[in-house]
Amino acid sequence: MDLENVAQGLQATFGVWGESPSYPSADWKYEVANGDTRLGYWQWVAAKMEG
Repeated sequence: MDLENVAQGLQATFGVWGESPSYPSADWKYEVANGDTRLGYWQWVAAKMEG
């Protein structure tokens, strides 16, 4: 399964404004602020899940 499909599935499960219990949005925001990622939240979660 590709990253975008996983991200879409997560968004469908948790909602647009939802959050994964394993990957807090605060961690994503930190990475965005530091320039470590340019991914959207759900794409970032999907990438983290892949390892």
